[in-house]
Amino acid sequence: DGVCYDGGPGSESSFCPFGTDCADCGARYAPPPSLPPPSSPPLSPPPPLFPSPPSCPPRIPPRPPSFPPPRFPPRTPPWPPSFPPQPPRPPLLPPYPPRPAQPP
Repeated sequence: DGVCYDGGPGSESSFCPFGTDCADCGARYAPPPSLPPPSSPPLSPPPPLFPSPPSCPPRIPPRPPSFPPPRFPPRTPPWPPSFPPQPPRPPLLPPYPPRPAQPP
């Protein structure tokens, strides 16, 4: 009928298998067989988000700095403070004379 129907380039439809409508489509070469899907690699755990370089040693916390000893000892006031001796104080007296005792 002059119309190519084998689904290849320039055909109207894929009414018949590719390369079988030679009268209308001309000689066609079959496409190479499709390659099998590549084999997937074995599943492995995901890499860490922040990998540490293998050449780095493990982190050790730094030691606190050592300060040199002071040049002079700290000055402290004499303790207890030294005051001149004071005369003895008179005894404290009540502000009012004591009340007489109430008979029972």
